[in-house]
Amino acid sequence: MPGPPPTWQYIVAAYTPLVTGNLSAMGSSVIIYSMIGPGRWRKKLIKPQNRILLAMSIYDLLHSFAMGWTFLLTPKGYGVPGAQGNMSTCRMVGFLIEIGGNATGAYNS
Repeated sequence: MPGPPPTWQYIVAAYTPLVTGNLSAMGSSVIIYSMIGPGRWRKKLIKPQNRILLAMSIYDLLHSFAMGWTFLLTPKGYGVPGAQGNMSTCRMVGFLIEIGGNATGAYNS
């Protein structure tokens, strides 16, 4: 029976969502800015597909933020490298992941 995975695998698993989550948050931010930027929102938000895209990007921004900083907001003592949170921050991240993921999927279907 194999032993526990090496420490480097824990570190890679903990910090990979930081990179991918922040890249996704930047992409969602660009979409949000292109929809409601200065002088654009009145023309852009007339079309229903643009309003759906805006709502989906807002929820994806919440989800990406939560996924990107999950390792930091995990309670100390759970074996996650860099964990600094408590149970309240863990619940907050879980709530944002559920709301963002479910709402984005609902708007996408």
